[in-house]
Amino acid sequence: MAHSQWINIPLGETANFRNVVFINDQIGFCSASKTYKTVDGGNHWSQISDIWIDHLDFFDSNIGFASGIISQEAILRTTDGGITWESWESMIPPSGPPINPFFNAVVAISENRALFAGHGGWVYDITFETNGTITTTPLNQATNSALIDMVQTNSTTLHIINFRGKIMKSVDSGNTWTTTRPGSSSDDAWDMHFIDENIGYVIINDGNGHVLKTIDGGNSYNEIFIYTNVSFLSIDFYDENHGFVVGNNGIILFTNDGGMNWNSQNSGTSTTDLNSINMVSPTNAVIVGDNGTVLRNFGELSINEHQSIPSLKLFPNPSNDFIEISGISESEEFKIYDIVGYEIMSGKIHNNERINIKNLNDGLYFLSINNRKTVKFLKK
Repeated sequence: MAHSQWINIPLGETANFRNVVFINDQIGFCSASKTYKTVDGGNHWSQISDIWIDHLDFFDSNIGFASGIISQEAILRTTDGGITWESWESMIPPSGPPINPFFNAVVAISENRALFAGHGGWVYDITFETNGTITTTPLNQATNSALIDMVQTNSTTLHIINFRGKIMKSVDSGNTWTTTRPGSSSDDAWDMHFIDENIGYVIINDGNGHVLKTIDGGNSYNEIFIYTNVSFLSIDFYDENHGFVVGNNGIILFTNDGGMNWNSQNSGTSTTDLNSINMVSPTNAVIVGDNGTVLRNFGELSINEHQSIPSLKLFPNPSNDFIEISGISESEEFKIYDIVGYEIMSGKIHNNERINIKNLNDGLYFLSINNRKTVKFLKK
């Protein structure tokens, strides 16, 4: 049984968020009609750009690459952490096919080079020159249908998947491709994620949601999980054990055993599609979705992971001046969050010690112990 408290963090956005990307456990980006940045693990977000960015990937905290819309679909690059973006809207390579700029995947390779994949089944190796121009090199075409996602697992190995679930692998930087899963006309593929060179996951829908896993570097895939009558839209793993899948109608699933077992969690919505998830720790993640939805979780994710505080109790609840904690065996760090995820108090606490909450406004709060277990309380 998994438990987690997901909080909707309002950004004043009404458009659909399509992608959330973290470059470390603190710095992340998400985009809908505008682009937003967090520097505290997703607790707070600030608007940094008016550009509508579809897909993005960062090489470091300053340099990132994206596909987005200015007056039309464009290739974008930032060197200042997403505050400003250079753009290229008309791109015709010196040889090979014209670039169709409707890209579904971006992989940052270096500070001036990225791979873009999308419609037509092409992957483009694009170098951003110091004189403000770009050099485009199309890799050998692996398929003639739209590519949905792309992952690079080492300097020469690429994995791509098209919208019909056909998975291809290249071990020579895209010069040749090998089909490792043929796909079918009934498949509707959405996302691919590798945690290292060997272990990776793919989600595919056909009226049901399927999770596929590879443990041999993408040479073969086996179905490990199926969920009936749902569509999975994004998958992410923090390590070989801890992962999430999100999808339509607010579905959230969590695993702590490498995908062998999954537990559902309450997103707080049964009508909103959740389009992208990125984990920032083994137990915490940020999810973005339709209608400006941004979710951040505060809570325990697996009973097995929290045996050190198995019987945490908070009382009195409700309270107007203090709360007392029992069930911890030693000094523990605590944080208190408000209903929208703002951290408003932190410190250390011992068993049966009181926390003064007299200065808190009346309302619902969440007490997190060492980011492992969370209980809610009411100040009134």
